[in-house]
Amino acid sequence: MNAYTIDALSSRSPEWPSKVERAGLLGLQQPQRFSPLHDTARDRFLAKYIQTNYGWYIALQFANRGLPFPIMLHGRDEWVHKAYLLRMDPWKNYDQHVLEAYHLAQFVNGAPNLRQHLKAMLLSFRPETDAAAHLREVSLKTGVSVSTLDAFEILFFNVIDRRNDALYLAQEVYPDTRLVEFDENYLKNSTHEDLIKRVAYNHRNMDLTAYLSGLGDHTYLRKLAASDDREMELTRFLMGNGLLLAHTSLLNQRTIGMNRASTLLAASRQAGAEQEEPTLTGIVPMYSDAFKRALTVNKDMVMNQLIEDSGVVDV
Repeated sequence: MNAYTIDALSSRSPEWPSKVERAGLLGLQQPQRFSPLHDTARDRFLAKYIQTNYGWYIALQFANRGLPFPIMLHGRDEWVHKAYLLRMDPWKNYDQHVLEAYHLAQFVNGAPNLRQHLKAMLLSFRPETDAAAHLREVSLKTGVSVSTLDAFEILFFNVIDRRNDALYLAQEVYPDTRLVEFDENYLKNSTHEDLIKRVAYNHRNMDLTAYLSGLGDHTYLRKLAASDDREMELTRFLMGNGLLLAHTSLLNQRTIGMNRASTLLAASRQAGAEQEEPTLTGIVPMYSDAFKRALTVNKDMVMNQLIEDSGVVDV
């Protein structure tokens, strides 16, 4: 569901009484005047837009009160109406895919990572891929039917239709911003779900996400290890991470990221880099051969640099 559908449903939700009804509840003779900004934007729309499971939630709001569904839905949003019908009369309106989606979202207590991995793979969509193609790819990786995945995504983890809403996705993946990644205990302080969703969000790589989720064999790892530019990519990540720390004013903090970047710089200088601050183009060609020689010839220098960067006193 997109913002327009959520706004249309939330404005008709029975949990939000009208202004006249609220005036009566407050014992007022005349309808109380409420600020439109307070009424619609903050309390109603925004409060519901951030719910990834709003599809299932709003279906229950109408079904549990026995109210008719207020609007006609189209396309993938029809899963919300099907969930409403199922809740109204599960025998008459039985839908296997809605039921399977519900169990995936609610009753996988014995294997909670299953739900987390499924959400991560749904989150790994690429901008150029449409919803149907992405769901087929997830289905091939997981064995869950496309229709069940479609129902699950609309009802319980609505991210595909909001792919262009950067703030919404960032709030879902990085509620405390990316600064959490600078914590040296990041791996310990982050949940499994946080880590796998961030991999999916940052790389949009279904094979990588599936591999880290434990799906398949080592085919992806072998492919990655056989890449011709693996050294170049690793170097870029090390140096890029160091630059990111510098831009965030964390140079004075004792961090592993700066240790690695500074060690790489020191080794490249000893390998014969002409510039005082070698660029990536100067570092990368040396990484395979000259970098290894530098580590061998200047082992003592590198060890001293590591000790100095880490703040450890050599006794």
